[in-house]
Amino acid sequence: MRKLVCAMLLALSPFASAHDPYSSPLYLKFSFGSVDPDIQELDGYNTDQPSGYGITFGYQSSPFLALESSYIHLGELSKSYDYSSNYGEQGWDDYLVERAASVDLNRSWSTQAIGAVLTTNVYQGFSAGLRFGYHKWEEETDISESGTYTQYEMSSSSGSYEVYISEDYTSEYSYRTEGNDPYYGVTLGFGASNWVFSADYTVYRMEDTSPALGSLSVGLRF
Repeated sequence: MRKLVCAMLLALSPFASAHDPYSSPLYLKFSFGSVDPDIQELDGYNTDQPSGYGITFGYQSSPFLALESSYIHLGELSKSYDYSSNYGEQGWDDYLVERAASVDLNRSWSTQAIGAVLTTNVYQGFSAGLRFGYHKWEEETDISESGTYTQYEMSSSSGSYEVYISEDYTSEYSYRTEGNDPYYGVTLGFGASNWVFSADYTVYRMEDTSPALGSLSVGLRF
C-alpha cells in the first residue's frame, strides 16, 4: 500500500509546481493509520491494534468547505480456538456422534463514505476542522475449520458401541453484514503549494460497534 501511495504521488507531482492551489479545487489523498475496533466481544481475539488505510477524492468548494468521497479499510481481527461437541446419549440412543475441531476466524471492515469537511481557511497554511457524513459499511467474517467427525453405533452382536464412521474434514465459509450509518471526526491540516497533509481521527458508526481510525494523510491538489 505504501509503495502504491508513493508511486501515485510521484505520478501526480508535476501538478504540484504547475498549478496555483487557489485554482485547484480537486484533491486526492491517501491515508494510513491505526484502528480502534471498539468491539465488545473481544475474548480470544488477537487484540493488537489493526491498521487501516484509505483513499479520498475531494472538492474544495470554498476555503472553509470541502466535499469528500472515500474508500476506507478499517483493519481486521483474527482468533483461533478449539471446540468439541457430541450428541446422543449412551444407554438411550443407538448411535453417538463426536466432533472435535480447530477454527480460525477473521473479521474485517471496510466502508464507502461521502461527506463534508468544515475547517478554518485551508489556504493559510495550518487549518483545523470537523469531518462528518454518511457511510455504507461492510463487515466480513471468514471462517476456516478442520477437525474429526466420529459416529458410533450400537452393535447388535456385541451389544456395545463401535466406530461406524471416523473421518477428518475441512471447511471454509464466510458471511457479510452491511449497513448505513453516520461518521464524524476532527482534522488538522497543513497545505504547502499543491501538497495536502492532515492528521485525522474519525469514528465510523456501525450496527453494534463504532471503529475509529486515527490516520495521517498526504495528497495533492490538481
